[in-house]
Amino acid sequence: YDLRGQSYAHRELGELALERGDYEQAVIEHSESLRLRNILGDRRGEAISTYYLAYAYQCLGRRQAARDLYESALNISQDLKDMRNIARLNLRIGELDYENGDLESAVGHWDNAVSLFDSLGVAEKEATIAREHLRERK
Repeated sequence: YDLRGQSYAHRELGELALERGDYEQAVIEHSESLRLRNILGDRRGEAISTYYLAYAYQCLGRRQAARDLYESALNISQDLKDMRNIARLNLRIGELDYENGDLESAVGHWDNAVSLFDSLGVAEKEATIAREHLRERK
């Protein structure tokens, strides 16, 4: 069995489920991807799968589960010095903070996300979202 390929397939199926709004299916697919990444000992893949699983929970309104998973992914990404994923995670944690009424913390996370995206020189969708959040709420 090609566990890496299976994990990737589950992640892709999870992303498709997210795109079509089938968040329960996204949780199933990303959970399986994460399980396989754990077996493989693939920390970078674990962080990415955890990010997507957290996002699926966020879309379901399960904020605490999402927050716990985002924090786990952030810890792994910091260990790996994966600045792009750290930026993405700051964006999502800021969204959760905003949803929970903590504007100050949200703005801090979005500022971090924008700074990291700018330092990386990337023009990702998430960078644009972080900038829009800041513009609308500062």
